[in-house]
Amino acid sequence: MIYFKFIAAISAVALAGTLANAQEEDDRVLLNLDTATQVMLLKDMRGLTESLDSLLAALSEGDFDQVTRLGQINLGFGHDKLMALVESGASDTQIQAMRAKMKANRQAREESGESAATMGGAMFGIPKGVGQKMPEDFRLMGQAMHAAAEDMVSVVEAIGDTPTVADYQAVLEGVQGITSNCVACHGAFRIR
Repeated sequence: MIYFKFIAAISAVALAGTLANAQEEDDRVLLNLDTATQVMLLKDMRGLTESLDSLLAALSEGDFDQVTRLGQINLGFGHDKLMALVESGASDTQIQAMRAKMKANRQAREESGESAATMGGAMFGIPKGVGQKMPEDFRLMGQAMHAAAEDMVSVVEAIGDTPTVADYQAVLEGVQGITSNCVACHGAFRIR
């Protein structure tokens, strides 16, 4: 019995040392967030992950309409605002009109040289998303992920009535464009 206690104690010390070294070696940028922002960020990340999972399930079933919808509403630019419209019972026409309005606004702001850091949903009477509280590099990575989702949607919309293996490959390349941004961001930033 004493032997097992000794082994358990040694293991605990070794594990504590390993964890301490792992924390010391984590050179990702620490995002110093207040509790409310941290909760909001984690909720947003979980929602994006769930949406990506749903998108992959729809793709595996060949449901390109659902892939498009998830890419546009749940993963594209303004996803939090568009999902709020869906939850409020807005029609597809109203949702697409809002997407068009946000796209036109985004293009006008980009053409004027306004940075991604100042873009957000406040003009629509909706509070700015969690990205607006983050450092510029974080926001730019988020913008790149949303842009990759929009690009993937363009690929899906170009597919004809009978998708080919090449079509599936092109969509998967688009999905990989989304996930590579997720991987890069999680590799660059941490909250703890």
